[in-house]
Amino acid sequence: NAGLRAAQGEWVALLDADDYWMPEKLAEQWAVVQQFPDIGLVTGNYFFDQAGKRGINAYDAPSTGYERLPKSALTPTAVRVTIADLSAQLAQGNAWLGLNSSAVLFRKADALAVGGYDTSLSRLEDMEFFGRLLPTFSAIALVATPLVAYRWHGANSTHHHAQMAECHVRFREMVLQTPS
Repeated sequence: NAGLRAAQGEWVALLDADDYWMPEKLAEQWAVVQQFPDIGLVTGNYFFDQAGKRGINAYDAPSTGYERLPKSALTPTAVRVTIADLSAQLAQGNAWLGLNSSAVLFRKADALAVGGYDTSLSRLEDMEFFGRLLPTFSAIALVATPLVAYRWHGANSTHHHAQMAECHVRFREMVLQTPS
């Protein structure tokens, strides 16, 4: 939250300490923001990096539900997804978006308006934050190009399966509260 408050720009991009961006990440996302200012958040595909070896792209994994999301093309690599459509897919258990903190770009004011991150959480505070942030938008953009490398190692919070399952249920419930 200190970083959010200190940020000088209107938009914020995050980078977890163990992830890394592709050189084109910000340019691709910024192009979407410039062309479609009504989009509240731009996220991007990412791939798993395990000990320097490139693995599967997140949007290719069936568990993200990317293929089942109703979407409309914005650019050759970006699509628009309404929060109502996302909510409908979440209600059916079909999607969780594969959100990755290092892959998002959002307005600082929007993040501060929902209270930033819950500092009482020691894990998965990003998913809880997105669960509060996403319902404030009518639509978000997803860039299909892998823009981030998610380093996969034994210390990842995603290895805590019970906590991850609980967080995904909470995230789903938060987004489902979105008015139609």
